[in-house]
This record gives sequence, C-alpha cells and structure tokens, in this order.
Amino acid sequence: MNLSLDQNESKRRSHKSKLLLLVVGLIVGGSGWYTHTQLNQIQSSVVAVSLVPAMQGNVENSVTETGTIELGGQQVLRAPSEVTVEQVNVREGQRVRKGQALVVLRNRQAQEQFKEQLGENAKAELDLSRTRAKVTDAAQKLQEAKDDPDLARSREKVVEVQAQVRAAETRFKESQALLQKGFISATELQTDKTTLDTTKSTLRDTEIAAFKAQREHQNRVAAAQSALDDAQITLDKAEIDIQKGRERLEGLQRQLSDRLVTAPINGVVLRVNVRNGDGIRTESPILAIGDPNQETIRIQLTTLNAAKVQVNQPARVSLMGPQMQQFTGKVISLSPQATVPGAQFGDAAGIQPGQQAKVEAKIVLDKPSNTLIPGSSVSVEIITEQRQNVVFVPPEAVQRTEEPPFVWVKDQNRAKKQPIQIGLQGLQGIEVTQGLKSGDEVVIPQPNAQIQAGNLLNTNPQPVPSP
Repeated sequence: MNLSLDQNESKRRSHKSKLLLLVVGLIVGGSGWYTHTQLNQIQSSVVAVSLVPAMQGNVENSVTETGTIELGGQQVLRAPSEVTVEQVNVREGQRVRKGQALVVLRNRQAQEQFKEQLGENAKAELDLSRTRAKVTDAAQKLQEAKDDPDLARSREKVVEVQAQVRAAETRFKESQALLQKGFISATELQTDKTTLDTTKSTLRDTEIAAFKAQREHQNRVAAAQSALDDAQITLDKAEIDIQKGRERLEGLQRQLSDRLVTAPINGVVLRVNVRNGDGIRTESPILAIGDPNQETIRIQLTTLNAAKVQVNQPARVSLMGPQMQQFTGKVISLSPQATVPGAQFGDAAGIQPGQQAKVEAKIVLDKPSNTLIPGSSVSVEIITEQRQNVVFVPPEAVQRTEEPPFVWVKDQNRAKKQPIQIGLQGLQGIEVTQGLKSGDEVVIPQPNAQIQAGNLLNTNPQPVPSP
C-alpha cells in the first residue's frame, strides 16, 4: 500500500517538472521570437531622408537691423542768425569743393550795428586818450606835491633858528661867567638874556610854521594821490570799455563774414532748402552736403543686439528691393548710451512705458557703391561671431537627444549614429570639430519622420500626391 502511494507521488512530481520546463521554453521562445520580430520590423522599415554633405566654409552668427544711408561727413548747414538769402550759387546734385561759396546771405541789422559800434569804439578811443592824459597830469601833480620847496625851506628855517638859539644860550652862559668876574655889567647880561628869549620865541614860531607847512604838504600829497587814483580807475574802466567794444565789433564782423555759406568739405550738394529772397530764422536749414567718396549707414540696435556688437566687426549691407545688391563694410562707432529715438541726448526723464531704448551704431562701406541713395533704407547684417574654413552641417542634421550629440549617417543603406563634437553654433550651420570631415554625407529626415538605428533609408523620396 505504501509502495503504491510513493509511486503515485513520484509520477505527479515528474509531471509538474515537465510542465514547468514546457512553460519556460515557451517564454524564452516567445521572447526571442518577439525580439527577432521587432528587429526585423525596424530593419525592414524604410525612412525617407535627404543626404547632405558636410561642408568646408565659414560658420557665423549675426544681428540684422534696418539702417539709413548717409554720405561721409554728411551735415546740414544752418543759418547763423536771422538773415535774408541774397543768392543761391549751387543746385542739388552739384559737386563742390571745400571753401566754395554756396549761398550768399544778407544781414542788414548786423551791418547797422557794425557801423554804430565803429562810432562807439572811436569815441571810446578818444575818451581813453583823454583819460590817459589826465592820469599823466595827476601823476605829475603828485610828484610836484611830494617835491614841495616851501616845506624844505620851512624845515631849513627851523634848523637855522635852532642854531641861533644854541648860540644865544652859549653867549648868555658866557656873560653870566663874565658878570661874576666883574668883566661886564648887569646891563650887558640882560641884553644877552633878552636876545636869548627873543630867539627862543622865534624858534617856536618857526616850528609852528614848519608844522603847518608839513600838514599842508600832506594834504596836498593826499589830494594829488586821490586825484591820480580816480584818474587811474577811470582809465581802467575806459580800457575795459575799449576791449568790450572791440569784442562786439569782432562778433559783428564774424556775423558779416557768415554772410557767405561755404562748403566745409569736398562733396556733393544733397538738398537745397532755400531760394533767393527767402527770410530765414537762426538755425534754419540752408542746405545739406556730403562726401560721396565715403558711404555710411546709421542704424538703431536693440540693447540685446548692441551687447553683441563691437567696433571693427564686419558687416554686409543689402539694398532692399527686387534687385538684391550686397556690399561689405565694418562697424566704425557704437554709442555708449541707449536712448529713445527722437529724444534729446542726455535726457534724464527716463524711458516712458511703451518706449524702447535703442543704441546707435554706424557702419562704413569698404568702398563707395555709387548706387546707394542717401536717405534710403538698407538691411545691415553685422557678423558678431565667425569661424572660417571649418567643417559644418545644417542645424537640423544635429541630434541632441543624448550626449554627446550625433548625426545620422548612411551605412550600407541603413541609419547609423555618428557622435560628433560641435563648435560655433550658427543660424545657418553648426561647426563640427570632431566626428566628420568635409564631404561626409549626413542624413536629414523628411518632416515628421522618425529615424532609429538600422532603419532602411530612402534617399529618393517621392512627393506625396495632393488629395
């Protein structure tokens, strides 16, 4: 009985093992079949593509703006004051040389003021001459006052009387001694004393007279000095008036000389704003002139583009229209300040809502075109970055779904990944520094097509017929 049970259990276990092996075999076989099927589907699917060779050339980035053509040194000549146009000597389009008289102006008010100023200056010169004579006379009188002979004589008189007093005192002392010895009488001594007293009285009178003479001398010198100072002040003022008169006369002479509007450069007349007999105000435009041997373009850059632009960067200038013409040039100036077009330079009011600040730049053509018209609009492309003579491919050829980036290439008519290293990324091409050489063909799928490694490639896709 037990033996029969063991045999049955063994059979059941054997049956389960076989069943397990069968299931595992089915799973492994199914997986291999699925993988094989998927691989066959990938390899058998055909993708429509284009083949483009990697090129050798230049890769660049640029900014593009619209600009206005100007001639070299282009400028507007304006009226120096309120004048009348007497004669216009040139016409628009005429070539002129530097210094040539272009327009003759007439300023009657300045002419009248010039004549009046001549008369005022002549009168001022006469007054100056008279004032100088007064200064000379006052200086002479001051010197005479300082050299007063009466003062010298009064001083000499004091010295003389002082000597007489000393002599009288000596004689009186001697007489006193003689009287004591009995050599002279008392009467003689009294006579000497009287003489001494008289001499001292004379000395006092003389000193008083000398003091008065000194005071009078000082007053005369002070008065003469004051007269000289007043005359000198008048002279200084007259000289200042003369200088101011001369400056006014020179200013009027400049105004009269400005009656000739001359060419500041060799160039061509672009526009004439006046006619004979026109009355024009100060700073009104008279004419515009420029040098056709140099052509420049003035552009307004956005602040974003201006940050990429530098002086001396190359530029391409294209004439907008049905007949495209292109000229080369370079950036010669870039404003350090962003301003709102039309606002005054240095306006501190700031940018109002809705306004966009621009940065002015100037481009000069490498050589004059002789066809571009001043004032016309052109398209300006400034090359901000450039790699020359490098291998590059179209931007759409570079795949960035993984690192490193790669391109699809054709390998036995199937798609294959080719890893690359990229350099400068331009709008029209991407530089390839490693992974491709010039002439290698890269695959570019048709729009909305998906490529996987191993896909068959159809390099001659037929256009889809329109419904």
